[in-house]
Amino acid sequence: MARAKKTTENVEVAQKLRSWSQLNSLTSDPYVTGLIQALETKKNLPMWASTNPFDLLPHATIHSGKSVRTLNRYLTIARNTLVFTPVALTWIAVSKATTAFSEYTAKNSVAVVNFLEFWQNGYGVLAKEWTIGRVAFIDFLLIALIIALTLITAYLGKQGEDSHAHGVAKADEERVALALSIHEYLFSKQSVTTVTMNQSLARAVQDLSNAADTLDKSSKILEKNVKALPNQRDFMNELKSLRSRLGIRDK
Repeated sequence: MARAKKTTENVEVAQKLRSWSQLNSLTSDPYVTGLIQALETKKNLPMWASTNPFDLLPHATIHSGKSVRTLNRYLTIARNTLVFTPVALTWIAVSKATTAFSEYTAKNSVAVVNFLEFWQNGYGVLAKEWTIGRVAFIDFLLIALIIALTLITAYLGKQGEDSHAHGVAKADEERVALALSIHEYLFSKQSVTTVTMNQSLARAVQDLSNAADTLDKSSKILEKNVKALPNQRDFMNELKSLRSRLGIRDK
């Protein structure tokens, strides 16, 4: 037989809906607020029963992995900016070196020095931080940092996607479970129509069929037990045999 619905089931469903909406910051949704009020007051339930909670329940905003994705976004911006830094640094160093080389050759016209040798040594004109060895080492550090940031952002991006996907799946499960509870309670509150009457009739027929099957099984067991009991003739024969063994004669 179908399970009888509790008189407080409307309060339980309303509480589930309220808790879910508060947890997901959806308390201002018109469908949620209207349905909670209808469930608590038991008013206009046939109207609400005609709606589909699977379609009208709002979807929760997923925050899982948000911090990881935010960090990954900033690191990606930093990496993309650093990509051009070695090139920019090298060209600034070239500019400084050529300017200093021009000053040096102007003051030492008889000196025979090529540009690369001057860029490496500086000869007291070019500052050490702009020499080719120092600039090349800084470029190496920047490129190594870019490679490290590329690996980190790839890992964080995967972590953020996995966390977000897990959060979406969990939120969908909770939403479907809540929608099922609402639909189950409101199903019997639908207005009487040909469809709902047919559904109720089919459910009643199924309940009767289940009851008939149970009764049939019980009757078969009872019949089997009755057959196992001795009948009147067997009982009389057993009684006569017992009297004969005891030497009791019939009067």
